[in-house]
Amino acid sequence: MTDQIKKSGTSNSAFTLLLFVSLLLTFLTVVLSAYIRLSVAGVGCDQWPECYGVVLAHPDQRGVAVLTEAGAEMPHAFARTAHRLIASVLGVLVAGVALIAWRQRKTSDTGLILPMLLLGLTIFLSLLGYLTPSPLVPMVTAANITGGMAMLAILWWLGQRSVIKISAGSNETGGRTRRLAIAALLLVSVQICLGSWTSANYAAAACPELLDCGDDWSAADLAQGFNPARQLNTDIHHKVVQTGVMSAIQVSHRAMAVILFLYLTWLAITLIKEHPPLRANAITIALFSVLQMLAGVLSIWMHGPLLLVTFHNTLAALLLLSVVNLIHQLTPTQP
Repeated sequence: MTDQIKKSGTSNSAFTLLLFVSLLLTFLTVVLSAYIRLSVAGVGCDQWPECYGVVLAHPDQRGVAVLTEAGAEMPHAFARTAHRLIASVLGVLVAGVALIAWRQRKTSDTGLILPMLLLGLTIFLSLLGYLTPSPLVPMVTAANITGGMAMLAILWWLGQRSVIKISAGSNETGGRTRRLAIAALLLVSVQICLGSWTSANYAAAACPELLDCGDDWSAADLAQGFNPARQLNTDIHHKVVQTGVMSAIQVSHRAMAVILFLYLTWLAITLIKEHPPLRANAITIALFSVLQMLAGVLSIWMHGPLLLVTFHNTLAALLLLSVVNLIHQLTPTQP
């Protein structure tokens, strides 16, 4: 019996370690991917917005450079190499997570659905990255972004469930609060999808002003903008053609940002007032929500600095994890 307990404990420790190492690598992959994608798209270029959305035949000719502490230039090619290396290691670790979950399927309360979904997402994103067609197909880019965020959320959920056990009587919030938290997760997910679609369609420069996106778009543009099969067009200079469709996409993203900010603010205030055990999580959600809104506004006002826009993407990931953590705290684990 003692040997079985030791083996089980060792296996659980290995599972938890794999989950959190995979979580860290996934987070790094998401941030690096955002930096590379935005750099290649021309975000932060000197002649903004004229140099934004130029799709060249040789991607290595594009991108910006940042300075290291030593003062040497580090082009985004370095980030691309680091991204590929981390993604390769991550694939091996996720396979290990799925294997351990399979071996513990009869004794663990984590189940098999999420670990297998995680493995499936990893394989899908690997194939998508390897077989990626032209950047003029927005669905491919959007699938990469949302897939990475989904992996991040699943790993965080599994990691929390493997470490912290939530009893049914740990708080008195009830099902209503959990439903409010799930609604928050849905809203955050929708906004992440809108943000990824905005990036995939090179629509960041469609609305240069904070409160004015022009009148050159219509309901038809909105419908066309969210057609999953749509492809982008370029002019003779290989620049993505900006139309009213891009403006419609950008307006949708900004409108949803306001709705999400108001909902999360209300939810955080409600949790702080009515549910003291959830106060820390509520403050975290409120903090990331404010920072996310502030980063978005500054990005528009400052004409899209690369590092600030990358930080905006990073905050989206952190906001997603904070909401997932709230749902974890409201969901009892199996005894």
